[in-house]
Amino acid sequence: MSSTLQKKETIFSGKKVKLELHHLEDYETGRRHDREVVVHPGAVVILPMLPDETVLLIRTRRYAIHETILELPAGTLEPNENPMNCAGRELLEETGYLATKMTHLSSFYSSPGILSEKLHAYLATGLEQGEQAL
Repeated sequence: MSSTLQKKETIFSGKKVKLELHHLEDYETGRRHDREVVVHPGAVVILPMLPDETVLLIRTRRYAIHETILELPAGTLEPNENPMNCAGRELLEETGYLATKMTHLSSFYSSPGILSEKLHAYLATGLEQGEQAL
């Protein structure tokens, strides 16, 4: 179904996300429908690998799911921030490691049916101990 945007309303605007209501009209049928869209600036996810191929994970309490989980280091892009720079910053903040080599693996949308967030995945190697900021 191909639609044209008729109107866009901001329902909520927070620190990291914005919720928009998009009013659409179908090209072929003229039928109108709405879509809720969570607008997100994008993020990075880092696969930090030690020389022995051990992958570093962080233990984090995630309020949205009310659980403590193991996850890869990740973080939200600042406005106009280069994803590779963000990956280096987040790796140091969350693990205390610096990467001498950061390789872009892929970019993908985490949940494109409702969320605009694009994730940029990096492999971090040549890790050196720095100072953790969290």
